[in-house]
Amino acid sequence: MLPDISRCMDVLPIDAERTEYQTAIVTQNILGKNTEATRKESFRRLRELYSLAPSVPLFCLLRQMDALDRSARPLLCLLVACARDPLLRATMPVIQGAREGDGLGAADFDAALAKAFPGHLKDKIRAATARHIASTWEQSGHLKGRATKSRVRVSSVPVPLVLALMMGVMQGVHGSELFSTPWCQILDLNAVQARGLASQAYREGLLDMKAIGDVVEVSFPKFHKALEAGGDHGAQ
Repeated sequence: MLPDISRCMDVLPIDAERTEYQTAIVTQNILGKNTEATRKESFRRLRELYSLAPSVPLFCLLRQMDALDRSARPLLCLLVACARDPLLRATMPVIQGAREGDGLGAADFDAALAKAFPGHLKDKIRAATARHIASTWEQSGHLKGRATKSRVRVSSVPVPLVLALMMGVMQGVHGSELFSTPWCQILDLNAVQARGLASQAYREGLLDMKAIGDVVEVSFPKFHKALEAGGDHGAQ
């Protein structure tokens, strides 16, 4: 739902409350949906994926990071959606395990869902979900193509990496292990690349980093309020 959440973030202020998103989507129809039912469904789905509440640390960080670099929005939104949606998250290994140029289709994501949630989804629902998930990975830049989609590497920049590192901190990860979390990996960064990009983020004032040999300490004074609020990535 990248176009829809993008429209919301372009229209609503960074500190907008969830009720303001609801009014904008359902009453004002900023997404241009044809029916009230569709508008309500769009709000429900966006709330599930992103929370749309500034009191939720992950969404608060999304808005802050998006304001710093809107060109990074596809990857920022992907990180948040993966953290909050277990179905999408279950397909991360498909993307991480594919080499550049490998063909990937809805069937690959369908198989991942069947493995992760055996017996929980009816075949037709699972197949439809897999198609939507394939579209999600295309919107994030991990896939390209029409009838046949192929894996491509995304070009990460400091801002989505900083969000990925903060997501690791929110899960209790610290030190050099921050550079090896699934959140960094889904940005197509190995630990060495993530650490190198973190050094660039440090030079840009996005984080503090102290390193003595293999011992690394990373902190985020610019975003400490959201991090201190605590909480996990789960849907709220």
